[in-house]
Amino acid sequence: MASYEKRGNTWRYRISLGKDAETGKYKYISNSGFKRKSDAKHHAEMVERQLRNGDYIAPSTSTFKQVADDWISQYANEVKVSSVRAREKAINHAIERFNNKPIQTINKHEYQRFVNDISAQYSKNYVDSIIASTNMIFKYAYDMKLIRIMPSEGIKRPKKKISVEELEDTEIHKKFLEKDELFQFLE
Repeated sequence: MASYEKRGNTWRYRISLGKDAETGKYKYISNSGFKRKSDAKHHAEMVERQLRNGDYIAPSTSTFKQVADDWISQYANEVKVSSVRAREKAINHAIERFNNKPIQTINKHEYQRFVNDISAQYSKNYVDSIIASTNMIFKYAYDMKLIRIMPSEGIKRPKKKISVEELEDTEIHKKFLEKDELFQFLE
């Protein structure tokens, strides 16, 4: 059950989570800055519903880099050293982009722009490796209840368009034999 309180010109709510088993102190979820009591009440009801359903994820300041480091240390326990090295190399591109950004604030639009940017710079196979490694980090964060949704779901990889000039420049290799070449080959 939430309690509401007016502080200055804004409202806040406070939800009791009960006693913490380890410390013996009461734990609370609170939020403030609502202009009206009804806004605070609506937000508190939404949080309580998430708590009942087990969907509540507390706001976190874990950065992408911190989660990536946690994931790579966990991943290193399960695979060969060469696999870890390859994944580290691939996720360095994502770390450069999202470094100290809280992982909860990375959205699909931002991740899609990242995929588009790396697709323009690197080969298809390397881009696939970067995307797979980054998706593993987001999956790890999702499993650890650090994020509510996976920003990597529904991401489309851009297709490289081949221009007319590129088609004209490429040599077409013969994949057939003329009649006389075939006879010569068979003899």
